[in-house]
Amino acid sequence: MSTPYEYITATGVVVADTSDIQTQVQNEWRKALGQDLSVDDSTPQGVLINAETATRRAVALANAKLANQINPNNAGGVFLDALCALMGLYRAKATATVVQNVTLTGVLNTPIQAGTRASIGPGGTVFALQTSVVLANDGSGGGVALATFVCQTLGPVACGDGALNTPVDVVLGWETITNNQEGTPPSVTVLGTNQQSDSSLRALRNNTLALQGISTPTAQVSGLYALPGVTSVAYLENVDSTTEVINGITLKPHSVWACVDGGLQLDIATSLLENKTDGAGWNGAVTQPVVEPASGQTYQVQFDRPEYVFIFGAMTIQQGTFVGNLQQAAAQAVFDYFIGEIDGFEAVGIAADVSPFEISAAVVAACPGCKVRQCLIGTSAGALSPNDIVMTQIQRGITSNTAFAITVQ
Repeated sequence: MSTPYEYITATGVVVADTSDIQTQVQNEWRKALGQDLSVDDSTPQGVLINAETATRRAVALANAKLANQINPNNAGGVFLDALCALMGLYRAKATATVVQNVTLTGVLNTPIQAGTRASIGPGGTVFALQTSVVLANDGSGGGVALATFVCQTLGPVACGDGALNTPVDVVLGWETITNNQEGTPPSVTVLGTNQQSDSSLRALRNNTLALQGISTPTAQVSGLYALPGVTSVAYLENVDSTTEVINGITLKPHSVWACVDGGLQLDIATSLLENKTDGAGWNGAVTQPVVEPASGQTYQVQFDRPEYVFIFGAMTIQQGTFVGNLQQAAAQAVFDYFIGEIDGFEAVGIAADVSPFEISAAVVAACPGCKVRQCLIGTSAGALSPNDIVMTQIQRGITSNTAFAITVQ
């Protein structure tokens, strides 16, 4: 670097070692004030040299970080949003947890307005009534109604059986509320989601690069990944005029096969109809009729859903220089690895083998400073080993943040 701030060159951004920058600054001082100048850290000029070194280092790092935002594989935040918008992709927003078939009781004919609030226990998370209801006759002189409540906090909020049980707003005639998961009909909790992370959005972009195409395998896979709720896709194609077994899957002549996790059946079938090679058939246990708008013809589109394989594990970790509750953080990191929420690691998708070494690396990445001494995995808690778990073409490994026993040394 001939001048202090030549950090951007034709080959990219230069991030020199701190020692090289310090030597450069020291030489500049000696050139200005004499070669016999002492540049020891204890001298006044040494302190100023170190300050200048730190400043130049910060400039180089800032340049590098900004330059990385041009690369969609490294970009984050609004920079990544802008790059994805060029492809018509947008970050999924956070959604709220919804509890359906909540039972309200009280005085007959009592109206309860939309927006009326209840909570999970006194002082707990607050939910609001989605649509106004009137307590109808329960057969014994009282009033009852089934209603839907929406959490006022975005993201996944657990609401177990009977947990939504405390009125927050006072409504004359309204007495009780409960989400009875054993009732008729049963109450159902649909967990909300967090805003899509940078890691997840980068993976979505990479999986949908052929979104504007049709017919090719990459275009068909891109079309499926672009559907709301789809988290993993496995795809095969038989181009021969005979029935073939490919990766353990039997495919009819001139047909395609897709295994899709997440998404609505109609959306998946519609995408497969729109994007597949003309004349090719489908394979799979799920059959979804789709009407082709151009002809009015109904197609019976087939595809598969994955078979889930639950993974248990045990991990021994040293705290090292990691600051925080390592046991809790490591357990969460394992779960985040499986769903693709750790930078640098893809989600464990359909047909992907589960590796204890990959899991260990992901935990270290999420908990910098810790050291994984051992990681054992298995399909049952009583049969763990250090070996990979091999998945078939239709299987997908899943886990939870409580399925791994974490021992911190």
